[in-house]
Amino acid sequence: MPIGLKGVGAESGEEFRVNEQDHGSFGQTTMGLVGTYRQVIKLVGRTSGRSFSLVVRGHYTINANGEIVVERERLAADCE
Repeated sequence: MPIGLKGVGAESGEEFRVNEQDHGSFGQTTMGLVGTYRQVIKLVGRTSGRSFSLVVRGHYTINANGEIVVERERLAADCE
């Protein structure tokens, strides 16, 4: 995420700052790889403190041949 990324509310004109958090983990076995990840993008209003979050969570499994055999992704949005 570029440093200083921000946006302006179309209706309110309020400036929103973008905060991003990433987390991932994976494991390797003789049968392949397994991993999970979580990415949160949060927009926070500078004056009102209102916020909007987008959360992406996923899981994947890669077999010993390098083929993706399981891939799931779940999206969620939250307003505060």
